[in-house]
Amino acid sequence: MSPGGRLVVLEDGEKFAAQHPSVANVVGEMGFELGDNGDEIRLYDRFGEPVTALVFDDAKPWPCTPDGFGRSLELWDSADPSLPESWFDGCIGGSPGEAYTACDENPIISEINYKSADAFDAGDWLELHNKSASALDLGGWEIRDGDDAHSFVIPLGTSLQAGGYLVFYEDDSKFSALFPQVTNKLGPLGFGLSGDGDLVRLYDAQGLLQMSVCYDDAAPWDEDADGFGYTLENSDYNGNQNNPNNWQSGCYGGSPGTVPGPDCVSATAGTVAETSVLVYPNPANEVLFVQLETGEAAKVRLVNMLGNVVLERSFTGSVELPISALATGVYGVEVVMDSRGHRAMPHAGGLRSFRALQVIAKP
Repeated sequence: MSPGGRLVVLEDGEKFAAQHPSVANVVGEMGFELGDNGDEIRLYDRFGEPVTALVFDDAKPWPCTPDGFGRSLELWDSADPSLPESWFDGCIGGSPGEAYTACDENPIISEINYKSADAFDAGDWLELHNKSASALDLGGWEIRDGDDAHSFVIPLGTSLQAGGYLVFYEDDSKFSALFPQVTNKLGPLGFGLSGDGDLVRLYDAQGLLQMSVCYDDAAPWDEDADGFGYTLENSDYNGNQNNPNNWQSGCYGGSPGTVPGPDCVSATAGTVAETSVLVYPNPANEVLFVQLETGEAAKVRLVNMLGNVVLERSFTGSVELPISALATGVYGVEVVMDSRGHRAMPHAGGLRSFRALQVIAKP
């Protein structure tokens, strides 16, 4: 084996060749298999002397998806193979005989809502995203969680447009009550997603596994998605889908069916050019307060998810917005300030703006 090279040791040459016909740097067959409940691998030299050994497992903190969910265990470069944190979820089918590169997977899972807040319960849902420049025919594809008995078959004729998003919901009445503007949706799934960590899998119309993502409700996964009103938002569409560092808490309530805007702020406070903007409470049901720390003149707008302005006020310093007549849902809050100290107008020069998402939920 050449310096820096790789050699694949096989259990079953026929099975391996059927999946990886172009991989030639192989030896075997071994005559035994590796245990799927954890096992040990030991390497000896030609004289029978031990060279290296490692023990792996299929339980936390070891990666989840290599345990029968399509991916391989990959070792980080120069890492200690005896430590579970030295390993990560590889690509579907692995990358035998060559160095790991980012997996070319499409569509991907772009957002997961596995445990809603009591004040904003849309039920469980997940979102698929088509990264490619062409529409995808998803008819006959199948979504599963960690239980093979939990299955949703995507109806024939379903197409996911280029760059588009498609939401799959657990409970239509809950989801539609909070996101009436979202029409790119399918369901009900017939099952929910576990609040203690779970698996989401995607199979194509031929029954071949195309995507598997394990998430958790504990660190290093973002814990704001665990019943505190936020979603798990995929922050790197080309990165490793099972790396918790590539997921973050999305906006309050999530952004189903669309990409969250760059100005989305999941907290109730923000800073624009050293001006603190407070928008609270979130969620709100009777009155929404907007306050500028500097007490300057500004204009605030509430915008629904269709882009329509439903409420607008000019104010100085702070304002109380009456929202009892507005329907339950997610709204954009836009605060525009005039740096020259005059009343803020949309066409004026020297304006600064703050945007956030606000939930209005009826008790």
